Amino acid sequence: MSGLLITALHMMMMSDCDVSVCQCAMSDAENRVTLNVGGIRHETYKATLKKIPATRLSRLTEALANYDPVLNEYFFDRHPGVFAQVPRYFHRVF
Repeated sequence: MSGLLITALHMMMMSDCDVSVCQCAMSDAENRVTLNVGGIRHETYKATLKKIPATRLSRLTEALANYDPVLNEYFFDRHPGVFAQVPRYFHRVF
């Protein structure tokens, strides 16, 4: 069965309070962003990236050329070891 069909069936069998939990989880998934930097995937939240305005990461949209809709990720051809410091900076500063 496809994931969408399983999710729909699961939602029909849940109580009202379970549906609100499921909606929060769906909202959480929509706010997550996957960054593929040099073949290494990093996952974070859109809100985290927007904390430092006027940066390339704060302006990510699906219209950008580096967005892959099949993989649902943004690809950056950069050194992954160097980029690993960027998420640490975001989390340390905020």
